[in-house]
Order: sequence, then C-alpha cells, then structure tokens
Amino acid sequence: MSRPSTFEVMDTTFHYDAEHEWLEVSNAQMMRVDVLLNQISSFSYVDSRSGETVYYLEGDCDAELFIRTARDQGIDVQWKAKDDGERSFIQSLNRIDPEPVILGI
Repeated sequence: MSRPSTFEVMDTTFHYDAEHEWLEVSNAQMMRVDVLLNQISSFSYVDSRSGETVYYLEGDCDAELFIRTARDQGIDVQWKAKDDGERSFIQSLNRIDPEPVILGI
C-alpha cells in the first residue's frame, strides 16, 4: 500500500507510569482512523465518565496499531508525554472489551 505524501496532524497524549504507557485517543479520533474495538486488546482502557468516550491504548501493541493505521491514511499522530506518577489513574478504568463492535453506530 502506498502512503500519502502529505499528512494531516493528529495531536494526542502518551501517558506513562512506572511500568506502563498508554496513548490517549478520543472516540472521534478512533472513528477517524477507523480502528475497531475488536482490534484492540484487553490491555487497553476506556473512560466514559465525562460523557465523552476516551480510549487509552496500551503502548506496546494497541498504540502502535493505531499510529500505523493512521499513518497509512495520511495522518501523522503526534503526542506529548504525561507522567502519571508511580501508578496511573488509567489502571483504575474499565478495560476495553474486545468484542466485535463498530464505532459510530
């Protein structure tokens, strides 16, 4: 597959603690990149408490899948790093249930 020569920029945050890291991705960003929840492992988390769904994609595999898929679509995912201390709040959220789900419906 050939990659587009110009890139759209998508800004995100990479959270990390003493042991793990996660890429923070909004529901709109997930839909834009078209990564389905059944492609994401149960090592990633979801937060819907504020009324808007936010995903925290596990740094080793899920974040890489998202970034690679975005790049193939001409989207350059850029992030700022955020140190969440010894243990991130993310680990207290619900894990993503990797059931076959289509976003946006």
